[in-house]
Amino acid sequence: MKNTLKLIGIIAITAITALAMIGCPNGTTGFTVTFDSQGGSSVAQITGVTSGTTITTPTPDPTRSGHTFGGWFKEAVCTNAWNFGSDTVTSNITLYAKWTADTYTVSFDSQGGSSVDPISGISSGATITRPTPDPTRSGHTFDGWFKEAACTNQWNFETDTVTSSITLYAKWVEVTVSPFEGTWINNVVNTRAYIFNGNNFTIINQSKGTFEYTDTELTLTFTEVFSNVTGAWTSEWDPESMPPNPTVCSYTISGNELSLTYSLEYDSEEYVTEILTKPFEGSWSSSLGIENIYEFSGNNLVYYVMGNPYAKGTFEYTKTEITFTFTDAWYEGAWVPISELPEDVSVSGATSTMPYTISGNQITLGSNGNPNVLTKQ
Repeated sequence: MKNTLKLIGIIAITAITALAMIGCPNGTTGFTVTFDSQGGSSVAQITGVTSGTTITTPTPDPTRSGHTFGGWFKEAVCTNAWNFGSDTVTSNITLYAKWTADTYTVSFDSQGGSSVDPISGISSGATITRPTPDPTRSGHTFDGWFKEAACTNQWNFETDTVTSSITLYAKWVEVTVSPFEGTWINNVVNTRAYIFNGNNFTIINQSKGTFEYTDTELTLTFTEVFSNVTGAWTSEWDPESMPPNPTVCSYTISGNELSLTYSLEYDSEEYVTEILTKPFEGSWSSSLGIENIYEFSGNNLVYYVMGNPYAKGTFEYTKTEITFTFTDAWYEGAWVPISELPEDVSVSGATSTMPYTISGNQITLGSNGNPNVLTKQ
């Protein structure tokens, strides 16, 4: 009897021990939870987890350059999140880190120029495309985008990558405008006019080239001549029929009048003097509306309607006619090329040619029943 009871006791103890060890691998060590950071920093596994119990969220969270941690999931594709408050461990498992790639914004500070829209949604380590068109600023030339406001280090759009939200800064080079800038018309020959633009000049339907000047002399270096036979420009220069190349002129400028004195032949001491005038310059108010303003500068024009920017472009003129060519319109707080405006937005008179007359401080544009009278401000 005693032996029977002893045997029953041994069997009972063995059964209890076996039940206690069911589901516990490697004896009584419990389960192991492994954390796969999927490219992030390592996280230590949790061992000895009792079956049916929850686990504590490991701290700190893993990190990964250019990414934001999004929690631990039950599968590598990160479909089902592990709930550390209610999910229980019933076997050895691996949890997987979810990552969301960081995106950044590049802003553009035009530093006095026209506005440029920011670029957003940029992935870490990506390059960006140079924004177009370049910003503009009156009296300046755009010279690229730089990493700091002082414009020391230029941004390379081919190789520089975005790793945070940043601001790029426009660099500007001030344009030195010569006293000749603009269109000057011969007082005698209506169709003869000089157009000076930067360091280039064109004598309408005659010749073109570059120029240099001192306080008293203007040197014209001809590079092309206009052929009345072919109606085209050519680089062939005939010294027998054309003036000396280069031609050195003595000059004086008084207000809107330019006097040029030069020789028409090589090694000649016979000189001619040509008087040129530039009637379109400065701000002129229009009779067609309150605060409608034309601003002429060189060969550039900005038109304001009711005191607000409306359109800008260039203009050319002879003794009797002027042609406006507007290239940009003011739209939603910025200059936009007319060709890029929405279909339902138009600019009236984008290109127009009209006769004009000048009397004192007034210019009359057009000859119909409702002329546009400009008054010098």
